Amino acid sequence: MIHKGTALQAKLIGLQSVPPETYPHIVEMAVPLVEGPDPALYDTFGVDLVLAGIEALAGRRLGSSS
Repeated sequence: MIHKGTALQAKLIGLQSVPPETYPHIVEMAVPLVEGPDPALYDTFGVDLVLAGIEALAGRRLGSSS
């Protein structure tokens, strides 16, 4: 849970205070939205995404030059 200070706690309370029948996903995602992503997961996903893109481009170039 959040322990970083009153500003983040205020943001969390604000997000959790919206009408859940109107904004159910905002209420559900309040904690992850305020805390942010796990840095290790964020970095790993970003690197994996870049590598997948490079591999896809390389595959297209190798396939079209034959």
